[in-house]
Amino acid sequence: MKAVLIGAGEESLHTIEAARRLGVSVTALDGNPEAPGLKAADEGLAVDISREDEVLDALRGKDGTGPDFVLTGPLGRYLTTAGVVNDAFHLRGISRQSAVWCTDKYLFHEKLREAGLRGCRCELVPAFWGKEERERRGIVDNLLETAREFSFPAILKPRYGSGSRGIFFLDSVRELETALWELAGEPGRPAGEPGRPVGASGGPAEEPGRPVGASGGPAEEPGRPVGKNGGTGNTAIAAGKSGVRESAASEEDYVLEEAVSGTEYGVDAALDGRIYRQILLRRKLLTPPPARQAVGYFSVTGRTEEEAALIRRVQEQLSRAAETLRLQDCLFHADLMIEGERVFIIELSARPSGHHLHDRFTPMATGVDMAETYIRSQCGLPYSYEPRETRGLLIRYFALPEGVVRHVPEKEELNLPEDVILRAWDCGIRPGDRLERVINGHSVMGRGYFILEGDADEKLEAAAEGILGRFAVERG
Repeated sequence: MKAVLIGAGEESLHTIEAARRLGVSVTALDGNPEAPGLKAADEGLAVDISREDEVLDALRGKDGTGPDFVLTGPLGRYLTTAGVVNDAFHLRGISRQSAVWCTDKYLFHEKLREAGLRGCRCELVPAFWGKEERERRGIVDNLLETAREFSFPAILKPRYGSGSRGIFFLDSVRELETALWELAGEPGRPAGEPGRPVGASGGPAEEPGRPVGASGGPAEEPGRPVGKNGGTGNTAIAAGKSGVRESAASEEDYVLEEAVSGTEYGVDAALDGRIYRQILLRRKLLTPPPARQAVGYFSVTGRTEEEAALIRRVQEQLSRAAETLRLQDCLFHADLMIEGERVFIIELSARPSGHHLHDRFTPMATGVDMAETYIRSQCGLPYSYEPRETRGLLIRYFALPEGVVRHVPEKEELNLPEDVILRAWDCGIRPGDRLERVINGHSVMGRGYFILEGDADEKLEAAAEGILGRFAVERG
């Protein structure tokens, strides 16, 4: 069997290894010639995966045949390329149309709204780049008028992509106006005043309406050459109170939607044919506002009646969403906001979760290796997405204070409680490293993670805080 892997970043290595164990030959494609997966695969092709025709040309053999199935890593916007390959070679998997619905946040909202699965207001914000002053003012004025019908707070985020980049968390119409002029390339322009923009240096770091990581770019999106323009949007709701000011008008569309209150969760699942198979529900551990960056996940075991009922509600809602989006034969992840009986879908996509969730945390918690199971399903081998059990685990990333690292503890120094077990330790921090403030996924995920097991979330969280407290970081 031959598989093609679309996107060959570091988190694709687990999938390549799983394929190799099952005797599957992998051709990996990525726009970055140095992508780790290109070197690890049986064949690595440096191809910009945003260019669909080039991808198809690279995959067609001399006789016009292609791969037997498609694999993906944690892709963003260019999940659509996987759909193109499936459509072109008549393979089992996500179609291009379904991939568009998953990756275009505006069309995603409209599709689920029509099915009664999303009730918040959502408006498209067109790109400001290349537009004259009158057009920019018209866009801003129209959106401000529409937003008067919104319930605030609201979220302003890139239309495409993933990675908690460029997201504004807005508490009022006035903050929305500030954010829109930021996107229009006129930061510092006083709300409500037409005319020349105020100098771009105006405003403190915590000025309302500023995005977190607004200058972040396609380096976080696997598959495209570094430096090309593309989308990497969000999963978790980051806040818009601080960040890097852009020097020019935004070249990408945004969406504005009402924020939904509740507790944030993530889901790992799969579509077995068209049947939704839920593998793990994860509760997010977030930094305080305004950033609200996910720095950990607790597995939801379902051992209590309340948790079992929650898992069933999530399964029902996501099964309906997968059917609406016509998903089939794919891995799946989603981000949710849950409050009481309401399960609100922030976003979902037909690809595995990143940040060492699908390849480390979920297999450890459930016994289900999602990548291997999917490959087995494509190869006609025995497989099952049913968890053997769900263990009580916490994966915690190294969200440490800003400053210079003076001491990194060894595992022997951790001194964990007797009822908490260290199951994994992957720390990339070294003495002398300078750590930046945690404002988005890119600022924390490269540092590594650890996984703890215990019988209560409160104990796991306390133990994790104890571990982080053993690092010495000199502020300033």
